[in-house]
Order: sequence, then structure tokens, then C-alpha cells
Amino acid sequence: MAKVHITLIGFLFIGVGIAHMAGLETASLFSPFILSVQEDWIGFLAGLAVVGGIGVLLQGVRRWAGLGLIALLLAVFPANIHLAVHQLPLAGVPVEPWLLWVRLPVVLILGFWVGRWAVVETP
Repeated sequence: MAKVHITLIGFLFIGVGIAHMAGLETASLFSPFILSVQEDWIGFLAGLAVVGGIGVLLQGVRRWAGLGLIALLLAVFPANIHLAVHQLPLAGVPVEPWLLWVRLPVVLILGFWVGRWAVVETP
């Protein structure tokens, strides 16, 4: 069962990282000004998600990759709050405001999921 969780976590972060890289121009439009986030920074964070996703799939570095992914989720959490508060579109597409608010606990749950399977229990 652990391998299923690890595989899902790994491919989820790889996919999300690639998706963010593909939408750099739109991603920079909704990033909070206070974080001085530009396309380079978003690309860097997306790259970290991909590297972390790959790392989680590798047993030797799984724990460190999991900790890195948790740190990444915490680092981008203010951007998710910014999206929800200002009801900004996702990747240039308007969405229902409640969906932006639902993302916040989902990100926290994702962090606990990574912690449970990639940090605490590393098969």
C-alpha cells in the first residue's frame, strides 16, 4: 500500500510541476506582488516540485525529498491565500470563488499525506 501512495505522490508533484512550467506566463499574473514572484521564480518552484516528485520515487532520498515537498507547499501557501482572497483566475481561467478556498485545506492535507508516506514511513 505504501508504494501506491509513494507513486501517486511522486507523479502528482511531477505533473503539477510540469503544468506550472507550461503556464508560466499566466502563473505570474496571479502571483502576489509582495512575494516578488516572477516567471523565473515560478519556474524554479515548479522545477523543485518535479525534482521532489522524482526524489520521492527514489528510496535513498525519499525522506529528504518529502521534507522538501512539504517545505515547498508551505512556501507557496501564501500565494494560494492570495488567489482565494482576491478571487483570481487559475491559469487565466475564471473559477468559482469557493474552489479557491477549497484549495487551502487541500494543500494542507497534501502536506500531511506527503509527511505520512514519504517522511515518516519510507518503504
